[in-house]
Amino acid sequence: MTAFMLWTTNQSVSSAGDRRGTAAVEFAVVLPTLILIVLATIDLSRMAHASYTLSNALCAGAEVAATKRVTSYSQSQWESEVELAIQEHLQQSLGQLATSVQINITTVPVTGDMNQTTLQATLPLDATADWPVFGGTYVVTESFQIRQYR
Repeated sequence: MTAFMLWTTNQSVSSAGDRRGTAAVEFAVVLPTLILIVLATIDLSRMAHASYTLSNALCAGAEVAATKRVTSYSQSQWESEVELAIQEHLQQSLGQLATSVQINITTVPVTGDMNQTTLQATLPLDATADWPVFGGTYVVTESFQIRQYR
């Protein structure tokens, strides 16, 4: 009876050692997948934040554009005020990254006294990882349109 108990005790000890090795192998297999998920989440979060920030900055610029009267003589002054409002909002939200934002303001006459203005902001973002399908740089673009009387 004693020999039987020793044999079962030795078997359970070696079985526990095997389980520790199995856990290490499973961890080694799962770890790269978890790292990819974390990096993808970081990239998607950065893109969503950039899109939200650009949208809010364009709203601030559209507010300035809508409240200021524009004529053919004051067009350049008006555009610089709108761009300044967008830049100030981006500087508060993005900090140093705001310098890489490209802002385009396009005004087109629609009918007699009405203009349609399109505000567009583009921000290139570097990815945290060099993704095989998507590359290493993302471009986030937002646009905003307003119509106003001259």
